[in-house]
Amino acid sequence: MPTPAPTEPTEPPPLGSWPRVYVLVGALAAAVMAALWWFTERFHVPLGPP
Repeated sequence: MPTPAPTEPTEPPPLGSWPRVYVLVGALAAAVMAALWWFTERFHVPLGPP
């Protein structure tokens, strides 16, 4: 049985394709993790005796 045609046109994905969106989200997540790691290393204050 053939599938019915959609009644409304679907919008194209952002950035033209879904793989590009996934790569952008992954890159942004990696950048946030790297920034948080850098801040943690840079501003680490030891607590207690060494």
